[in-house]
Amino acid sequence: QPMLKLGSGAVIALEALVRWQHPQRGLLAPGEFLPVAENSELINALTSWVLRRALADYQAWTSAGHHWSVAVNVSATNLRSPQFADRVGQILHETGVPPGQLHLEVSQGALACDGESAAAAIGGLAAQGIWITIEHFGMDLQDLAQFWSAGVCEVKIDARFAADLPGHKQDRALVASVIALGHDLGCLVTAQGVQSQDVADAMADAGCDHAQ
Repeated sequence: QPMLKLGSGAVIALEALVRWQHPQRGLLAPGEFLPVAENSELINALTSWVLRRALADYQAWTSAGHHWSVAVNVSATNLRSPQFADRVGQILHETGVPPGQLHLEVSQGALACDGESAAAAIGGLAAQGIWITIEHFGMDLQDLAQFWSAGVCEVKIDARFAADLPGHKQDRALVASVIALGHDLGCLVTAQGVQSQDVADAMADAGCDHAQ
């Protein structure tokens, strides 16, 4: 899924979204199999597979002349693993992809599950130069100061904010406030769920950096 720079419309990154082509049930969305992977600890193996596949795709489009970063989602279970940061670093080393070209996306809800372990994992990843993004930013806001100090680079505001735009003055003011908060925390801000030029223009007017 592409992420664009608002204003120019240039593609800056692609997010890897996993689906399962099941032999009997057809194409399965993440909600139909990721909870099972989470509960059985298979999520660590799945995340490693997705990372290797996404980084291989990164190498392919870079060789074709496209200078796009690649984003991969990680779960709360991944962050609870003490070896996770080292495992990601090893995969980057094996593939030869510069750490700054990998964006790891963590939902704000995942951070709330085990803040201390998550902050330690994020710190270990950021120390390698990996780009850290928090998804669903702006929903259920809480004190996240420990994560900014750990090295968060970007926040993604939830798609529900885009659904309210262009909307009324109050809707635009709420979106602008969430974007300003992200900027005040020293992060780039990406809007998710942008599916029309009107919404992209409204996000750009509100000061948002990128759209997906």
